[in-house]
Amino acid sequence: MAGLLAASLTLSGCAAGFAQWQKDQAKAKDDFRHMQTEQQERDNYAACVSQGALPGSAENLQCQLALTKKEQQAAKPQTPPAKQP
Repeated sequence: MAGLLAASLTLSGCAAGFAQWQKDQAKAKDDFRHMQTEQQERDNYAACVSQGALPGSAENLQCQLALTKKEQQAAKPQTPPAKQP
């Protein structure tokens, strides 16, 4: 009976450890996506400044929004047009 109790405690410890590992993995993935987003925003800002848009100007913001939309369009899966009968 004591062996069964020990095995049960060991397995419950493994399950708790696995749950913590999953939580840590999810947090790491979220942190990585956030870091990538920040880097892309900095890159877009710098690209707009190099194109002549003054830092902090409405023109710069419009440029950044345009670049973001282009990136989002490029990231969407392209579906072929439906064939006409």
